[in-house]
Amino acid sequence: MNTEQLPRQRLERGSWEYVAHCIPLVVLAAVAWSHRWLADDAFVNLRIVRQLEHGNGLVFNLGDRVEAGTSPLWIFILAVIDGVTPFRLEWIAVVLGLGTTLLGLWLAMDGTLRTLDRRQGAHGDASPLQRRVVLPLGLLLYIALPPAWDFATSGLENGLGVLWIGWCWRLLAGQTSGAAEQRAPLSWPTFLLLGIAPFIRPDFGIFMISFGVAAILLGDRSKRNIGRTIAWIVLIPILGTLLRTAYFGIPVPNTAIAKEATQSSWGQGWRYLQDFFRHSWLLPPLLGALAVFGAPLVRSASEPHRRRRILVICSTAAALAHGLFVVRAGGDFMHARLLLPSLLVLLLPIAVAQVNDWRWVATALVLAWAIVAGTHARAPYSGPPPAGKAALPAYAIDRSTYIADERLVHMRLARTDHPVTLDDYAGSLWGKGGLGLSRFARAGGTGFLVDPSSNASWKSYPLAAVAPAEVKIVSYVGAVGMYSYAAPLDVWVLDRFGLSNSVSAHQRLTGRGRPGHEKDLPVTWMFAEFASRPYVGPKNLDPVNLQAAEQALNCGSLRDLRNAQRKSLGAGQIWRNLTRSWSLWRFRMPTAPVAAAGELCD
Repeated sequence: MNTEQLPRQRLERGSWEYVAHCIPLVVLAAVAWSHRWLADDAFVNLRIVRQLEHGNGLVFNLGDRVEAGTSPLWIFILAVIDGVTPFRLEWIAVVLGLGTTLLGLWLAMDGTLRTLDRRQGAHGDASPLQRRVVLPLGLLLYIALPPAWDFATSGLENGLGVLWIGWCWRLLAGQTSGAAEQRAPLSWPTFLLLGIAPFIRPDFGIFMISFGVAAILLGDRSKRNIGRTIAWIVLIPILGTLLRTAYFGIPVPNTAIAKEATQSSWGQGWRYLQDFFRHSWLLPPLLGALAVFGAPLVRSASEPHRRRRILVICSTAAALAHGLFVVRAGGDFMHARLLLPSLLVLLLPIAVAQVNDWRWVATALVLAWAIVAGTHARAPYSGPPPAGKAALPAYAIDRSTYIADERLVHMRLARTDHPVTLDDYAGSLWGKGGLGLSRFARAGGTGFLVDPSSNASWKSYPLAAVAPAEVKIVSYVGAVGMYSYAAPLDVWVLDRFGLSNSVSAHQRLTGRGRPGHEKDLPVTWMFAEFASRPYVGPKNLDPVNLQAAEQALNCGSLRDLRNAQRKSLGAGQIWRNLTRSWSLWRFRMPTAPVAAAGELCD
């Protein structure tokens, strides 16, 4: 029988289908909770939350407007929840990340259900295998991956990204079903939801553009409505970017500059992509599921199916473009993290899929893969250390690709299976260092500290008056997360690799290595900026380089950058920030002080 000739009778989901749709979410909740942890980068966000709560602004260091966090929206949400609940901020980040992940995946499933045509033949004539059953197959391909468990509770913005993706998909999917007069038109709240994407992560702007195109094509295509839709979608990014630029002096987060997200690193990106697919065994079931369950979604030419085809094409283009961007930028040092959003968006059209007849074979194969992948698919660096070796964090990093099982790194640092709070990390190198710094500050210590060790036997150098008067300690370290969260808010913690240090971030990249760790600022620059004169420092400091660094810090674009981030925000400084933001964003300098002075002070 030709199903196109059947009356439009939509089936209600049976109670067992609800159970089937909930099972993957319950499994994810259980395994993600068993993998709970808090990443060092998450403590960067938590320190910014504390600064915000104490009225110091959206800063990492007091009086230094450097945007060390990638997701301002996640930071604001954490601050609001922390202000109205009595729980520890670390646990808020973990639980909120898991909750937003689960809610986002549920919305994704519900959105895909709205796109399905659930007509079928007479109920009494259909055998169990012929009857169309809706199962969460696409969602299973996502949930079976251990990185999806790890980053659901990492304290980073991953959960917020999943929620945004699922919410947008559900709203857009509502435009594909029912008669035109029954569909509620998309309104300005939907467009504003699309517009906040870059403030979850800057690379989410790719999803915003593709979903925005879908919103236009699925809505009223009159010139007036298209113009109004575009205006609403770009309103939030434009206003947000203007506010960011006025405040920070730069139109993008400092992290994007430190990691050179706009430059290409195809080789490392290809290794990152291979690392993801090779260790998850994902490619065969992914391509098979898309061919079996996704291809039929774009075939029919009827009106509802045509609208669905628009949405499927736009979401697929968004996923591929985002994945290509991640690969071009070189990926990340955390296994699979930046590719998870690409995968989720690619799977949206088949988050739930109709199964009948021979498709039960494909369903059984996907289920078998999910069980095997969830229990055995691991990267070699995610396993035990080499025979006879201690379980050191370094053995959780692939030395050929620089990619890490970051959760395992943190577990070994903390020597516990569930490192969440600062107390859990108290025995780690960075936790000890931060707690020792806190004791040093409470005892009235002052000065400039370089890479303080975990035993707190630091050498403190006299500090120059370059920071706000209340800042008595400046510390220069290699990992700023939990270390800075343990430290008082009036202590400056500067990152060698540039997350919280704009001087390091604006070095000119000369070679590729571990993503996010490729710019390592020589300590000479920090002595030139923060050590009092005459210099009292290590004997191996070259006085020529010291003098050149001091000169460069007060010349050209580097001087303007420091002024944009440290001078008080009057009307004149805001105007200068807005008008000079493009040149400051593009500004890069040589790492060698003599070369930098020659270039900046010419």
